[in-house]
Amino acid sequence: MTPKELLYVEDSLNMERGLATKCNDYSSKAQDPVVKQTLSDLAMQHTQHYNMLLSNLGKWEG
Repeated sequence: MTPKELLYVEDSLNMERGLATKCNDYSSKAQDPVVKQTLSDLAMQHTQHYNMLLSNLGKWEG
């Protein structure tokens, strides 16, 4: 993987982690149960994306 590609992966990891954090934060503050659940679900999806990128990173570098 080229250095530029690694930077793209790093940016993606940072974005997914940040989005998961924000969704969790907003979910904890939401009053509406539907909004709260939707934000919680989104946080989980972003966490899964983050973990998938991280786990595949070793495969790309190997």
